[in-house]
Amino acid sequence: MSVISVIMAGGVGSRFFPLSTDKKPKQFLNLFSDNPMISDTFERILPIIPKEDILISTNSNFVPLVLDAIPDAKESQCVKEPCGRNTAPALGLIALLASKKAKDCVVVSLHSDHHITKESKFLSVIQSAIEVAKDKNIVTLGIEPSYPETGYGYIQANQTTLNEFGKHDYHKVNAFKEKPDLETAKSYIKSGNYYWNSGMFIFRADHMLEEMKTHCNELYQGLMNLEQYIGDLDSPEFIKAYSNLTKISIDVAVMERSQDVSVIPCEIGWSDVGSYLSLHKLKDKDKNQNALIGDNPLQTIDASNNLIVSEFAGKRIGILSVKDLMIIDSKDFLLIGDINSSQLVKEFIED
Repeated sequence: MSVISVIMAGGVGSRFFPLSTDKKPKQFLNLFSDNPMISDTFERILPIIPKEDILISTNSNFVPLVLDAIPDAKESQCVKEPCGRNTAPALGLIALLASKKAKDCVVVSLHSDHHITKESKFLSVIQSAIEVAKDKNIVTLGIEPSYPETGYGYIQANQTTLNEFGKHDYHKVNAFKEKPDLETAKSYIKSGNYYWNSGMFIFRADHMLEEMKTHCNELYQGLMNLEQYIGDLDSPEFIKAYSNLTKISIDVAVMERSQDVSVIPCEIGWSDVGSYLSLHKLKDKDKNQNALIGDNPLQTIDASNNLIVSEFAGKRIGILSVKDLMIIDSKDFLLIGDINSSQLVKEFIED
């Protein structure tokens, strides 16, 4: 049975403004290594999926950035979206392309801007997920919660443990839950069968299309109309047909409705790096919990729990008698604010 991976790289990373812009979104930033995050994602999956079987789903305008970030990728591996229609159309297109390889081809869908520290365990879980998906299960990775996070969606797993394939237990999914308030998140943690929704999915191409037909028929019919044009993703016919697809997320279109969704609970050192606050939690810090990103001399006096990011190497930075700040110094914009309000930075773009 064929297996491919797709790296979802079409987002604009608005919660990382001003570092992330519409010209160079978050997935192309070097936040954790000398390489962009999308390159780290590509390298992470290589031990089990050959580079020629990895696709990158991205905005047409980002293709040069993809090829620059991943030297081993070819332009033919870039699945170009002419416009953003959310994740269900993007994955529907990937399912169409994968089914040309083999109708029962298994697709491993990953995000280009996630951070994973336990890579060997991650690969082991993915291998088990592939085995489960072969039997017409849509599989997601549920991250074992370490605290009551209110910024993630949750997956409620059935209490029955299954282990028919691979070496990792899995469960049928009872429900997907939206981002909770703190008290609800605490109740999820206490129950023991709720997991953070990682947004990573593993599925058979034909099965995903069947589920779209059942649960989101308008999108399915649009994909069937699109199929005749997928040989040329630059053609006016493809662009027009894709632009007419229903704009909907994969969670709403399929995951929340399907009876064939399973979850593998895992602890893989995962974060979606969804804000400057989460970035601060992940980075190395000094004894006063100050984190610096950038090649700069930093001096602190009576300062704690701050995140400082500078795109200007070598500039001396000093912070005095402040705490809980994010100080983001980019080429075109200086952002200073309470790091606990970091989810709001996207409003600067909307203004």
